[in-house]
Amino acid sequence: MKFNKEKNLSPAAVLRSQAEEMLRARTVELQPPQTSQETQRLVQELELHQIELEMQNTELRRTQEEFELSRNKYAELYDFAPVGYFTFDARGVVREVNLTGSGLLGIERQLLVNKPFSSFIADADGREIFSNHLETVLHGPGIHRCEIRLTGKDGTVIHGQLQSVTADTGEGKNGFILSSIVDGTLGKQLEAEIQDARKYAESIVETVREPLVVLNSDLKILTANHSFYETFKVTPKETIGNFIYDLGNRQWDIPKLRVLFKEILLHDTVFNGYEVEHDFQGIGRKIILLNARQIFREKIGSHIILLAMEDVTDRKQLETEIQDALEYAENIVETVREPLVVLNSDLKILTANHSFYETFKVTPAETIGNFIYDLGNRQWDIPKLRVLVEEILPNDTVINGYEVEHVFQGIGRKIILLNARQIFRENIGSHIILLAMEDITERKHLEAEIQDALEYAENIVETVREPLVVLNSDLKILTANHSFYETFKVTPKETIGNFIYDLGNRQWDIPKLRVLFEEILPLDTVINGYEVEHDFPGIGRKTILLNARQIFRENIGSRIILLAMEDITESKLAGEEIERLNVKLAARAAELEAANLELEAFNYTVAHDLRNPLNVISSYCQALKELFGDKLDDKCNRYIQEIYNGTLRMNRLIEALINFSRLMHVELNREGVDLSRMAKEAAEELRGTEAARRVEIRIADGIVANGDSNLLRVVLTNLLGNAWKFTATQEQGIIEFGTTEVDGKPACFVRDNGSGFDMADADKLFIPFQRLPGSEESRGFGIGLATVERIIRRHGGRVWAEGEPGQGATFWFTVQV
Repeated sequence: MKFNKEKNLSPAAVLRSQAEEMLRARTVELQPPQTSQETQRLVQELELHQIELEMQNTELRRTQEEFELSRNKYAELYDFAPVGYFTFDARGVVREVNLTGSGLLGIERQLLVNKPFSSFIADADGREIFSNHLETVLHGPGIHRCEIRLTGKDGTVIHGQLQSVTADTGEGKNGFILSSIVDGTLGKQLEAEIQDARKYAESIVETVREPLVVLNSDLKILTANHSFYETFKVTPKETIGNFIYDLGNRQWDIPKLRVLFKEILLHDTVFNGYEVEHDFQGIGRKIILLNARQIFREKIGSHIILLAMEDVTDRKQLETEIQDALEYAENIVETVREPLVVLNSDLKILTANHSFYETFKVTPAETIGNFIYDLGNRQWDIPKLRVLVEEILPNDTVINGYEVEHVFQGIGRKIILLNARQIFRENIGSHIILLAMEDITERKHLEAEIQDALEYAENIVETVREPLVVLNSDLKILTANHSFYETFKVTPKETIGNFIYDLGNRQWDIPKLRVLFEEILPLDTVINGYEVEHDFPGIGRKTILLNARQIFRENIGSRIILLAMEDITESKLAGEEIERLNVKLAARAAELEAANLELEAFNYTVAHDLRNPLNVISSYCQALKELFGDKLDDKCNRYIQEIYNGTLRMNRLIEALINFSRLMHVELNREGVDLSRMAKEAAEELRGTEAARRVEIRIADGIVANGDSNLLRVVLTNLLGNAWKFTATQEQGIIEFGTTEVDGKPACFVRDNGSGFDMADADKLFIPFQRLPGSEESRGFGIGLATVERIIRRHGGRVWAEGEPGQGATFWFTVQV
């Protein structure tokens, strides 16, 4: 078998060998020179060959330099490509990898070469997929793709998208495989987030209180939410697939709605705050605010229209605020970007994006070509930024999450999160620095507020007097406050992590509590005032009032239950006792009312029965005096006169009793009553009885009340007459009638400077026939103030008195003034 020596030689060695063979051949052909001329000619030919060789060598060196430059460029492109490039042999062993690929796995390049790539695959399924992929690439033409999960730096899992072709080595299946690997982790995360966002949007559509419909390009309804059916009293069967204008007996054939669909949406794909006023069948006249958005959907190849509705009939005044809020939100969404600058190795700015100019209030002319520290009147000369770009970054080409806090001119104090990446650029022969910025000032403030809120909530939970526990979705206790442990005589060790029904030797396995957790709460996330009665070991029979609230917590991905408890055992027993006493009191009040009615009837009857014999006695006294007065001595005439006067007094008392009884039965005839005029009339009558007395009566003008004029006249006559009687001993009597405010309500008063009374006796003033000590000399039967109290009570008011012995008295009463 012939051994091919050239097979293992380099291309340069092969060329040299071939040149030597050609030279030997030509040397054989050459004959030795016979003459000096031939020698000279041969020397000249050799010189020409030497010149040609030198020219060829020069050309070869130039070509070699170009080749080296091209190879360096391709090596740079290979190493700094945005995707990882790998070269595998048929067994999947790494033969070559670029810097991006080694950076993807977080392993230095020299440590990857000659290692089986399967050792960097995260799971067995992925290793099998990779093995099958190699077989497919080696035996099938074209580009082949697969997805595998790789183990990256610090054990993180990377979703790698692998694309491979076989290298044409002419050696069949034993050749090499060229592969590119793209980190699809972010894409996977974005897909998951998009899916979550889609579900979230669908949930929002179905749960929002505002009606919402989705129309196709023919204005037929594709879907509608529950609120739409509920608001406009239509069913899905009447709605889905129908022309919007035909819906609900054509109640949606509204001219302004046609304008929206035919004219506005043709020129503007988004329209907010379009107001429509219309009489809707069954629900009356409504003002509806429409938000319409026209979206092109790839999957159906046409436009759809989202139509959201809000009934603003009762809250038109909020329209401006809502519109401002919508515009504010849209502007945030449309304009938010991450500021970014590119610096050269001298820290001068090569370029910056629009968000940088907008955020930091600088212009391109003030920015490009300037030293980063000089930018914006040296507002970027920040010590921590110098540390980053001058000390940290030269030692580490990638820095993420570097926090800088600084007061920026014009925008105030900001907390900026910096991501920096140092890259060597061959075309400029030096490094450039990519510096991306995120303003996290608000996030930091929110984190602090959230932490404060959490601490605040925890402090509230721990300090409230009512027992409180927090359960997870499996009804296991996550936490409880001190009051719970104290009330139910359990410890944290016995409580945390345990099933609620197992707690305290299963003392919480209560049928009504199971009904709450397993039947009621799944249907209603908030329950208040749920009563449970149970015998608890160690504390006895208790009545507990429960408030429960079910909350979805994003951070744990499930629901929790807040359960607050109030021991109402004593209050319930007290309530039952109060109820029993109220029943007893109501019965007693009914008995008293009946007795009162009987007493009044008896009083009325007795008064009428007494009048007849008194009238007879009075008549006989008059007859005796007229017939025999001149025949009787003075003593007999005096007796007859006293008997007669006694019958008159008794008649007046009977009349007073009858009037007093009649007060509770006479019908009130309410009208506007001028109390000031009525008081002046009563005062004139009093002056007429004792003209010689010195009494100053002060009556305020303009006091008007709503009530029965006859009864209110009795009130004023009694109160002013009472004051007149008890100022009789004063050299200068003073009586005053006026109004003031008591506890924020108007009240009338009659004040005098008479003999007054002791406040210890104040409760006796308005009791019939009760006379205060020292008032025996005063005329009257003791029912005047009782009459006043009954009249004022019938008017829905109250009467009371204040006084002091020798310092006068004031009588107050309230009535609708």
